[in-house]
Amino acid sequence: MQKALKPAEATIDYAHFRFHDGYKLTDSVLYIALVLRPGWLAPKLVPLTHEKALASLLKDGPSLLTTSQLGLLRARTQTVTNTGQLAQGEALYRTIWQPLDSLLKGVKQVWVSPSGLLHKVAFAALPLSGKVPGFLADRYSVRVVGSTRIVATSASRTAKSPRTALLIGGAYYGVDSAKPAAEAWPALPGTQQEVNTIAALWGASATVVTGQRATKTQLQQALATTSPDVLHLATHSFFRALTEQRTDFIRPASDPVLLRSGVVMARANVPGTDSLNPDNGILSGLELANLNLTNTELVVLSGCETGLGDIRGSEGVFGLQRAVKMAGAKNLLMSLWPVPDEPTSQFMIAFYRNWKIPNTTLAQAFANTQRAFRQRYPPAVWAAFVLVE
Repeated sequence: MQKALKPAEATIDYAHFRFHDGYKLTDSVLYIALVLRPGWLAPKLVPLTHEKALASLLKDGPSLLTTSQLGLLRARTQTVTNTGQLAQGEALYRTIWQPLDSLLKGVKQVWVSPSGLLHKVAFAALPLSGKVPGFLADRYSVRVVGSTRIVATSASRTAKSPRTALLIGGAYYGVDSAKPAAEAWPALPGTQQEVNTIAALWGASATVVTGQRATKTQLQQALATTSPDVLHLATHSFFRALTEQRTDFIRPASDPVLLRSGVVMARANVPGTDSLNPDNGILSGLELANLNLTNTELVVLSGCETGLGDIRGSEGVFGLQRAVKMAGAKNLLMSLWPVPDEPTSQFMIAFYRNWKIPNTTLAQAFANTQRAFRQRYPPAVWAAFVLVE
């Protein structure tokens, strides 16, 4: 890894563990960071915080949605309407990043491998603390990875240009009134235009599945014989935590976490489509993990909260993110919180256009798209999307 790092690059491996007081295992969970740069004899360890303190900084949700918006206000107008929430966002920056700043002088690109609760943080949108306004993205190019060992592989530098694509969007979920309002999935008309526009960039090498054909069975059959370069799912997605007791569209909350996360397909609102129906309109995380994505360069989950899941030990985020990796896909583009239909479509279309530019890598295309959207939208939009390599 160190040999592969360029002079202006560094890796940050976050880790968390239960603290041992002598021979006694305590209830305290500590967070640390390991920083590695070219030329160092060894990584440098930086103690950060206790999990309880970190959890309190994330108590308003995992997305930093509000603090990011306030950070934008500070960056553009120098005015803040809710200093308490802005201070909370800055406190998170001071807790998980500022202790590392002295080790990152001269660094332009940082490879970050989150751990535990840090999987919930949109690092690029961390509001900087102090007199200089802005976000972490103003200071560094942050690349989120499942493991920093990817730095030592060629895949970290040049993800192959996409050739084939399977695009699913504009699914017909059934009549919304067929189920109670709390359980019905609303139509997403923007996703139809989204996949059609993206398909136009590919031409004949793109397969588009929409409307009533966008079923779970159709997807499973399509992937039974081929693994496309890109799998794009423009639809609803969900994750139900253990504390949420809902029995529509998924099995009881006591089931494994991969059964409590999923992607919504056609027929999801049709009466009688329960979890035992083979084409019930819900592609669970477990079913997603069993798809054939071994040759897929990128999976795009263009939906709400696709990156969320249970935090368990050192195993990262269990949910759709883990399911995609288990299926064999190399990279995942997902969201950390709900984003309106229209800006989501615009982001995805712009991303693919950037990726189709000759000699543009996957990471460069994502960074260029996010940079452009930072000039047009608040962090609630551009920071929601995360590329996990």
